[in-house]
Amino acid sequence: MTQLLAVSNLEVLYSDGIFPEKGSPTQWKSETPLMLTHIPGLPPFSSELVSQELRFAGSSNQFVQFVLEVASCAKSRERVLINSLLELEPDAFKSLEAQGITSYAIGPLRTGQTKTEDNALTECLSWRDSQAESSVIYVAFGSFAKLSIEEIQELAVGLEASGSPFLWVIREDALTMEELA
Repeated sequence: MTQLLAVSNLEVLYSDGIFPEKGSPTQWKSETPLMLTHIPGLPPFSSELVSQELRFAGSSNQFVQFVLEVASCAKSRERVLINSLLELEPDAFKSLEAQGITSYAIGPLRTGQTKTEDNALTECLSWRDSQAESSVIYVAFGSFAKLSIEEIQELAVGLEASGSPFLWVIREDALTMEELA
């Protein structure tokens, strides 16, 4: 959902001169990130969460043009189905509506899972349901966020230090088990 909102506002980020960012995409983690406060429905967030291909490329770049076309298609469609919950992201859905994007929350959708994955999911849900109401922190960055190992380790330390129960979803291809150890 965050990615859709960012993409649907990409044209504004370019026309306002926020993108392309100055600097080198090869050193983007060492630079001071911009805080993006221009996207209705989203709290301020670091520009590092946006693909560097979008952050550093000019608006005439072929990939940027493709993404802008996708955003335009979303705005011109009768409706957009989103794998999310309205209750989870009400401001984001309101923002899409304000931009003329009729969206429907149809999530969470599950992909075809193996028996082992189903058992793991059942175990996670049972554990979650055994916790005090509204006490579990749910962490998932989706498919587009790319966190470094250092950022993941820092987040792990912070979650542990919070003392709150948490469920953390990390894509299988995000890192290896050796990197997590």
